[in-house]
Amino acid sequence: MKSISIRFALASVSVALVILILTGIVKYFFIKKELVIDAREKVELIVENSRYRIDELTSSAEEEVTRAINTFKSTGFDEQTMRTTLARTVQDNPSIYAMAVAFEPQLAITAPPCLYASRNEENRALTGPASPQYNCREKKWYSGARSSEQALWSAPCLDEGGSNELMASYSNPFFREGKFAGVVSVGISLAKLSETIASIQVLDSGYSFLLSREGTILVHPDSSMVMQRYESDLLVQEQMIKMEDEWVYYGSLEGTGWTLAIIIPHNELLGSLHQMTLISMILAMAGAILLIITMFLVSRRISSPLKEVAAVADEISQGNFERRVTVPESRDEVYQLSIAVNRMQTAIKNYIEDLKLATAKEERIASELAIARSIQMNMLPRPYPKDHSIVIETLLEPAKAVGGDFYDFFQLDEDRLCFIIADVSGKGVPAALFMAVAISTIRAFSSTLSTPSQIVEKLNNTISANNDASMFISLVVGILEISSGQLQYLNAGHPPPFVITSEGRVVPLACAVDPVVGVFEGTVYHNHDLPLQDGEQLFLYTDGVNESFSSEDEPFGEQRLLHLLKQCAEKSPKMTIDHVREGVKAFCGECEQSDDITMLVVRHDCHQQQDTPATPLEGFSRS
Repeated sequence: MKSISIRFALASVSVALVILILTGIVKYFFIKKELVIDAREKVELIVENSRYRIDELTSSAEEEVTRAINTFKSTGFDEQTMRTTLARTVQDNPSIYAMAVAFEPQLAITAPPCLYASRNEENRALTGPASPQYNCREKKWYSGARSSEQALWSAPCLDEGGSNELMASYSNPFFREGKFAGVVSVGISLAKLSETIASIQVLDSGYSFLLSREGTILVHPDSSMVMQRYESDLLVQEQMIKMEDEWVYYGSLEGTGWTLAIIIPHNELLGSLHQMTLISMILAMAGAILLIITMFLVSRRISSPLKEVAAVADEISQGNFERRVTVPESRDEVYQLSIAVNRMQTAIKNYIEDLKLATAKEERIASELAIARSIQMNMLPRPYPKDHSIVIETLLEPAKAVGGDFYDFFQLDEDRLCFIIADVSGKGVPAALFMAVAISTIRAFSSTLSTPSQIVEKLNNTISANNDASMFISLVVGILEISSGQLQYLNAGHPPPFVITSEGRVVPLACAVDPVVGVFEGTVYHNHDLPLQDGEQLFLYTDGVNESFSSEDEPFGEQRLLHLLKQCAEKSPKMTIDHVREGVKAFCGECEQSDDITMLVVRHDCHQQQDTPATPLEGFSRS
C-alpha cells in the first residue's frame, strides 16, 4: 500500500499539472489567435503599402497615356509630333518600357497605322512604325480597348513586335467625332513590378507574388512560376487563409484588378509560440519533479509521527496501555494528535477499570435479580391438584427479571376456592416488592374473611395507610363454591374477565368496576354473584395481553382476544392459555415484550377432561 507521503505528493503534483496543462492550452490558443491577428494586421499594412506603390507605378503610366492622347488630338495626329511624344514619354519615365499608338484603317491620317517607341539596351528611346508582320489590331491591348471602348489593363503578354519583353499593357481608346479612332497603349515591364514585389519582406522565408485578373502569375520569386496558371479554391480577397504549412493573404489591387498574395510560413509565424510552449513544458516538468521531492519530504516528516501513533494505537487495541506516543517539539497538528492519543490511552485505561467495576456490579445485580425472580416465582401457588370438578391453569411472564403481576389461589375451606389475579402499577423491582406485600397481606387475612369485598377492603386499608410511593393494584378476586359452581367476585379497576361457554360463546363477566386498591383508605367494594355452569371456563388476564404491540405500533386489542377465545370452547384450560399466548406472539413478532403477561383459567366441570393436542390458530391475523 502506498504511504501517505507518496499519495499526497502524487495527488498534489497531479492537480498542479492538470492546472498547468489547462492553463497552457488556454494560453497557447489565446496567443496563437493574437499572433494570427497581429500577422493579419501587418500583412494588411504591407498590402496597403504595396497597393500604393503599384498604384503609383500604374497611375503614372495612365497619366502619360492620357497626356499623349490630348497632345495627339491637339496637333491633328501629326506623325512627327506623335513620334516625339512617344520617345519623350519612354525616355522620361523609367517605369515605362514601351509605348504605341494605333489607328483604325479608315481614319484619314498620313502617319503609319501603328507607331511604336521602346527602350534599347543603352536605355534610350527608339521610335518607328511597327513591323509589317505585327498586326496591332489583333492584339489584346488594341482589340480589348476597341470592344470595351474604355481604358483597361490587359493581361501580361510578350511584346513580340517591339521589345520582346514581357509587359503588362495599359490601353486607352480615343475618338474622333464620337467614333472610335484608335488606341494609345503603354507597356510596363514586369521586371519593374518584380522589383516592387521583391522588396516586400515577410518574416524570414515568407514571400509574395502577383496575380492577374485571369489568375495568371505575373510576378513570383521562382521565375519558373511566371505566366503559370494559379489554381486555388480558397482565393478569397482580404482574408487570412490557413493552408497545410502556411498562411495566405490575398489583397486586391483595385486599379488593375490584380491580386497581391502574401505567403507566411506557419512555423515562422508560430515559431516563438512553439518555442515558448516547449520551454514552459520543460519548466513545468522540472517544477513537477521539484514539487514531488518537496511534497515527499514534507509529507514524510508528517507521516513518520503518524506511523508511531498507528503503532501505539495497535498496541492499545491489543491491551497494552503502557506505551506512550513521543510528543514532537513542533506545536502543529501532529503534536495535538500525539497529546490526544496519550490522553485517549489514559482515558481508555481508566474506562476499562471502571468498566470492570461496573461489570462486576451489574453481574452482582443480575445475580440478585435472578434470586429475586426465583423468590417471586416461588411465592406463587403451586399447580392446583387435579380434581374431578375444578381445573386451574396459569401463566406469568414478567417483562423484566421481576414483575408486578401476580395470581394466587387457595381454598378457604373444603368447598370454597379463592382465586386472585392482580396487576401492580409499574414494572421491575418496585412493583415486585409491592406485589410481595400484597400477596402476604391477602394470605394473612384471608382465613378470617369470607367474601371478596372483605378481602379487598382489608388489603386496601392496609396498603393505603403506608403507600408513600403512591402505587396501586388492579385485581379480580373470586370465591367459587366447588359443589354448586356458584361464583362470588369483584373487579377493582382490572380488565373484565371472560366466560367461555360450552357452546363457544365468549361473554364478559358483567359487574360494576370498583376503584383500584391502595389509593383511598376506606373505599367500599361490592360483591357480584354468577353461577358457573359445568364445562364453562373463566378466563382472567392482565393488560399485558390486550396491550401487546406489533412492529407497526398497533395494540393487540380486545377484539383479537375475543376471536382467539371463541376457538377455545372445546379446549382444556392449559390449551386455552397456550392458544392465546401463541396468538399474541404471532401478532407481536420480534417486538420486545412491553408489559407483564399473566393469565389464569378456571374450569368447573363434573367430568375431568384430558388435554388433546393443540389445534392451529384459525381465522387469526394481525390485521
